[in-house]
Amino acid sequence: MNANSRKGLVGCVAVVLLSVSLIGCVTGTAIEAAKEHVKYKPQKVEDGKITPLEVESVETAKPGYYALVPFAVVADVALIPAYVLGIIAINLGILPVP
Repeated sequence: MNANSRKGLVGCVAVVLLSVSLIGCVTGTAIEAAKEHVKYKPQKVEDGKITPLEVESVETAKPGYYALVPFAVVADVALIPAYVLGIIAINLGILPVP
């Protein structure tokens, strides 16, 4: 196997692995938006003891976002070619690395 074919094989494997790792971005965002989010106040150390956790704010769950998950999965699958083209363009130096 010569150097060019080895480089091409490594590039193809990298594109496949990176595109697989990117799958789920839209779905993950939809699921994260549907969950309840609790923000806590920072804990302090007073007299060698840690203060108990105190809730600062609570963002209630939005279960309606779960209805978007089927559409988000379709969007993730549809975006795979864009991910692959973007990764190839970055590897070829056409696009700058962000």
